[in-house]
Amino acid sequence: KLPTMTGGRKATPNSGRRVFASSQVQHGSKSPRLERSTSVQQSGSRVYVGNLKFEVSWQDLKDHMKQAGRVLRADVMTDASGRSKGCGIVEFASASDARNAIASLNDTELDGRLIFVREDRESGSISGATEGSKRARPLRDQRDQRDQRDQRDQ
Repeated sequence: KLPTMTGGRKATPNSGRRVFASSQVQHGSKSPRLERSTSVQQSGSRVYVGNLKFEVSWQDLKDHMKQAGRVLRADVMTDASGRSKGCGIVEFASASDARNAIASLNDTELDGRLIFVREDRESGSISGATEGSKRARPLRDQRDQRDQRDQRDQ
């Protein structure tokens, strides 16, 4: 049996580490669910969309973002109670579609509210390796070293 974290989230084994699935998203169903991305995706094909009305569904978001290119997935983030957090992630078929979305759909209106569209910082850079991704490497190394120490101490 897997240990449970506060709030009922389940830990899953991952190379000796416990990974907690904590991000809730609304995608294609009426009830929120815990979602943990396990698929490998094309780097830079995702965008973050902010300032969404709480009533905007994943389908509304997808329909709006299709103006910029082929949308593979659109998710609206929700809290534990299922209420929208007012933001979402959209995955496009290509990085060029994602760049087009940023250029053409930032500061556009969706359901009566201006939204902003930017690169999803969790998926990597749209333009390839950046200084930010190079700086993140030492942090990953420090985290890996800490995890190895924790395993030795157990």
